[in-house]
Amino acid sequence: MTEENKSPENSAEETAAQDLTPEVKEDIQEEPTEGAAETEVAEVTAETEKVEEVLPAEEKSAEDDIEAGSEEDSTLEEVDDETSEEDEAEEVEEEAVIKLPDLEPMSLEALYTLTQNLVQEHPVQSIKEHVDQIKHHFFTKAKAERLVHLEAFVAEGGNEIDFEFEQPIRDQFKQLIDTYRKERQAYMKDLEKRLNNNLKKREEIIESIKGLLQSEEKFSETFQHFRELQGQWREVGPVPRASSSEVWRTYHHHVENFYDYLRLNDELRDLDFKKNLEHKEQLIAKAKELAALENVHEAFKGLQELHKEWKEEGGPVAKEHRETIWETFSAITKEIHDKRHAHYDKLKGEWEEHLKTRHAICEKIEAIAKEQIDSHGKWQNKIKEVRSLADEFRAAGRVPKAKSTEVWNRFREALRQFNHAKNEFYKGLKDEYKQHLEQRQALIEKAEALKDNENWKETAEALKKLQREWKKVGAVAHSDNQKTWKKFHDACDHFFSRRKAHFAEQDAAYEANYTAKEKLMAELEAYAPEADSGKAVATLKDFMARWREIGFVPRGKMGIDKNWRQLVDLKFDQLKLSGKEKGAARFKNKIEILAAKGGRDLNREKDQIKRELNGAQDELRTLEANIQLLSPTGNKSNPLVAQVEKSIAEQRVKIEQLRDKMKLVREVEKNEAGE
Repeated sequence: MTEENKSPENSAEETAAQDLTPEVKEDIQEEPTEGAAETEVAEVTAETEKVEEVLPAEEKSAEDDIEAGSEEDSTLEEVDDETSEEDEAEEVEEEAVIKLPDLEPMSLEALYTLTQNLVQEHPVQSIKEHVDQIKHHFFTKAKAERLVHLEAFVAEGGNEIDFEFEQPIRDQFKQLIDTYRKERQAYMKDLEKRLNNNLKKREEIIESIKGLLQSEEKFSETFQHFRELQGQWREVGPVPRASSSEVWRTYHHHVENFYDYLRLNDELRDLDFKKNLEHKEQLIAKAKELAALENVHEAFKGLQELHKEWKEEGGPVAKEHRETIWETFSAITKEIHDKRHAHYDKLKGEWEEHLKTRHAICEKIEAIAKEQIDSHGKWQNKIKEVRSLADEFRAAGRVPKAKSTEVWNRFREALRQFNHAKNEFYKGLKDEYKQHLEQRQALIEKAEALKDNENWKETAEALKKLQREWKKVGAVAHSDNQKTWKKFHDACDHFFSRRKAHFAEQDAAYEANYTAKEKLMAELEAYAPEADSGKAVATLKDFMARWREIGFVPRGKMGIDKNWRQLVDLKFDQLKLSGKEKGAARFKNKIEILAAKGGRDLNREKDQIKRELNGAQDELRTLEANIQLLSPTGNKSNPLVAQVEKSIAEQRVKIEQLRDKMKLVREVEKNEAGE
């Protein structure tokens, strides 16, 4: 017997016939419940072809050599039961056809695109479970996203009743689901029409078989018509499930009646028995090949097809072969069933281990969510840890279907608790970030106010102070960090770049002064002071005046002033002057050089003299008070009194010298001002 040639449409009808029920309108649920799939229209799935409902055992024919098939029907019903026993196995097989990616980390936009591709690229009857899964993840994520924005709105002082949040992608997704639902409903409506047409055709074939019993044709012609009607029966597609049992029972009843009628012609009957035996032997050979397969899904699916063909196309065989051939087929069926049961028992054990792993991961995330984490750095570490745990959870493998929703809900709740704790911490940081941002902005304003100032030294010091203050300001939000730093850095860089360019230009102009000072130093080194100290002092003063007149040198070569001072001191040492005169000359040389550099160094020297003068005067008053205590009568025989008087005399000399220095500084200042 040849195998049927079926169109893809017919195959889909056969699949759908098992589950067709009155159509129910599908609503878009934002949060599908665990049992949502069971409350939907019994779905048509191209990848899950089930054997049609098997008829109850038929009554035996009056003739012993006509095969009644009650035992076969019983076992065929067991094959049908297998498809409902292993729902999770069915899911594994379906997923092999259309494999969804991990939906948990996907964005709303990515979930929309995935659904759009499913609807465009696959038949609507084959994607219901997939669309349901995506819907659940999409609306859960959309709700969570809205909640995050709501919490932020309320945290900033908003009233929840005033909160508005638009999600265009959510509206687009609902439109897409509505389009899918309408297409599926149209398919179901068309399928119902085709199934009813098939029922009508089968009923017409049954009536034709009944009519053969009243035919006046020859046996051979009548039998040929019977075979043609059987062929037509096999070509007709599935019928509504509610009518399946009755139409099959009626068909087999009239087929048996025909065989009762046919017994009058043993030759035709024996020929048909022979063909039926050969066909069933072919089915047994195919079943043996299936039993040798390692892929239990493929083996069981093939077995379903063989049982369907045995039932639909396998006619009766001679009595002596009936029991043997059926037992052979049943034994192979049992072998495949046993392998399948063992395979799924093993899988279920693995799924239980995966479930334990996932619950353990949930416990870790729940524990982290309860920790008291008090710094940004610690939170960042915990965020990385939880992300890693979430990846482990998703990679843990399949779990039993009955426990899947429970463990996923626990996982999502653990993540929600962690994210809530994290958000609460960062809400507290927002106030601190705001204060720090205000401090940064104040420093930026000060820096920008100074950046074009040409008072190079004071402005440089002021900006350096602002930079030190900037480092003390705490952290700001990531979105403000680089932006504020760039503004502050640009203002500082603007000033220091201008300052650098200014001094570079100035140094170029001062280079000639440096050359002139080198020549003057060489001249002074060659000078031998005259014997007349007065003339020598006048000459050295002239050298010093010429030095001051030359002016500034580049900043990197200012060490020449120190060398000049040392050389002048050396020349004064060669003169026949008192120590006081030499000291005064050296000091004047030093002061004049400081004055030539600018007011700051001279002021620093003057302040130093003031401090020393004040200290010496304080010390003198202390010593004078001590002398009164040691010798109120003025008796100088006490050695301590003599020591104190010596110290008093030294302090008075020191005070006089400091006053002379201060007088000299003021004279130099006056001269510089006059110039």
